Amino acid sequence: MGACEPGWGNCDNNPGNGCETDTTSSLLHCGQCNRTCDWRPNTTATCESACVYACVEGWNDCNGQASDGCESNRMVDLNNCGACGNKCPDRPNATTLCSQGLCTYACVGTWHDCDGLPENGCEADLQNDPDNCGSCNHACTSPAHASATCSNATCRFDCTLPYQDCNGQPGDGCEVDVRSDLNNCGSCGAVCASGPNSTSGCSGSACTLTCDRGWGDCDGAAGNGCEKNLNAYSAPGSCNPSDIQDLGEIDGDMAPSQQVVRSGSGEAFFKIRIDEDNTNSVYVSAIVLLESPTGFDYDLRVYRDSCGANVSTSSSAGPLDLVETCAPDRLIFEDGYDLWIEITFYSGRGCAPWTLTVVGNTLVEACEG
Repeated sequence: MGACEPGWGNCDNNPGNGCETDTTSSLLHCGQCNRTCDWRPNTTATCESACVYACVEGWNDCNGQASDGCESNRMVDLNNCGACGNKCPDRPNATTLCSQGLCTYACVGTWHDCDGLPENGCEADLQNDPDNCGSCNHACTSPAHASATCSNATCRFDCTLPYQDCNGQPGDGCEVDVRSDLNNCGSCGAVCASGPNSTSGCSGSACTLTCDRGWGDCDGAAGNGCEKNLNAYSAPGSCNPSDIQDLGEIDGDMAPSQQVVRSGSGEAFFKIRIDEDNTNSVYVSAIVLLESPTGFDYDLRVYRDSCGANVSTSSSAGPLDLVETCAPDRLIFEDGYDLWIEITFYSGRGCAPWTLTVVGNTLVEACEG
């Protein structure tokens, strides 16, 4: 048989039916006999004297490689979302998605996109964001003396020291200053108890004790308050022997001078012998000095030979009280003498000690006996 017309071919080699195949449209004999248009993924093949491939709906050939056909599903491909080369960018705290050809994001965990701005992703953690606590735009407010917080999606507050929330009522915030609250001193529920003869207080988060006038806390035990009565004697000159402390004796006419020093708190009685050691012409003498602590006023009474013979009383408003004593020298007699010393309370509170000093042989300017 003769040659086939252009676009036709005798592809079954049967001369009886002539040039039976249209090579311009046959997928098995495209352009010529036995040239088959191969299958390629996600494509539709046609023959237009040559094999032509078209992507099926939703698919694109984005890499330009004929062998893998239309490899990109533009409806879900993160790198080619909706069109070739359209890559969905990553966002903070979010999973990036391509859905129906559009870039979208899904927040992870407890994170949410509360400001609606895609560029910062899911910016709010609803578990601990005080401006978005539990849900977007649910802001936690700060009560008195406190700062608002969000924990486990619930609004809470942290007290600003030294304030604490002792009543457990969030409405009034941190209502107690534990530096100065008698019932919550240093911590909630720490009550400063008041003992006898005292007033309790709270200062610097520690319980304090202010003694009543004339009383002192000398043992440091808050439970018994101010147990020391600084005004222990009902009247001057009582001279109860059980209250008298014997200071022994010192020389009243020999050099160098001797002295005895005692300290204490509250009222007290002492007895001391001012002794004559020889028969020279120096008279026997001694001074008694009382130094009161700051904030106190103690007075000094000195008696000669018995509590009934008052030598002198010093009741200075200042810190020092001084009494001078002496006895004229009689050559053949023992001119030593006993002094009874009484310290009386006038004003003050607490246990700061006074200091008593007795000095012998002080050579007072005149001695009348």
